[in-house]
Amino acid sequence: MSTPPAPPPPAAPVLVDIYAAAAHARLTHNLQLAPATIRQWLSRGHLTRHPHTANGLAVVDLNELDHRLTTRQQTRRRACRAALTSPRRGHRGQPPPAGGPPMQPQLVQYMLNDYDVRLITAQHRSQLDAGTMNAPSAGETYPAVVVRTWHGGLLNLQVLLDGNVAYWATSRPSGTTPGTWSTSTPTDQDEPAPWQAIMLHFRHRHLPEPLQEISAQCSALALDMVKQLPDDPELLAGLRCLLQAKDCFVRAAAQTMDHQR
Repeated sequence: MSTPPAPPPPAAPVLVDIYAAAAHARLTHNLQLAPATIRQWLSRGHLTRHPHTANGLAVVDLNELDHRLTTRQQTRRRACRAALTSPRRGHRGQPPPAGGPPMQPQLVQYMLNDYDVRLITAQHRSQLDAGTMNAPSAGETYPAVVVRTWHGGLLNLQVLLDGNVAYWATSRPSGTTPGTWSTSTPTDQDEPAPWQAIMLHFRHRHLPEPLQEISAQCSALALDMVKQLPDDPELLAGLRCLLQAKDCFVRAAAQTMDHQR
């Protein structure tokens, strides 16, 4: 009678400090994991303790951390699927009356601001370089799933970008300016605001890096003016003048680059 094969030996621990472990979680699992959270898991016994580094930093095994993060993600996915497919519960856990509306995810429209674009570009640089997603721009509107509500109409959103990725926007208010959400869709709106068309010309991700810095400053100023000023003809005229100035600044910087070569 043959004996069953012995299980494979456990993988050798890969020991790093908690800051390197947080960076590993961001790159491998696309999770914003704070070093303080890893330190808390160590103190509560969720992760095995190891001797500290010479600088006094806590140390964690990456293999053990990967296993915990993968397990947590799988558990949350199962819970989300169960919440979306199970019947909606009523008061004190009682089922709703027969014929009640099913629980459906709530969709809104979210307009990206310049901070969102910078964060998305940093988080998904590999997808942008590989061409598996289209680069977003400030002022563009994307559908978003409401994942949590707060007091004062603030929402946590999963913004569905143009690619196989999503962006987590937290505590966003309602409105019609960049960085806000609304329940109207492009088909509900009569026509976009004039300043939205002008803001598309402030895109700068396609420029060489030295020119991006010049153009980005004008783009940030334009977004600030849109947030602070009412939507009227004077705002539109100011944005047009700023757009012309931005083009002049970029051409001047490009000539400086040519002379330096």
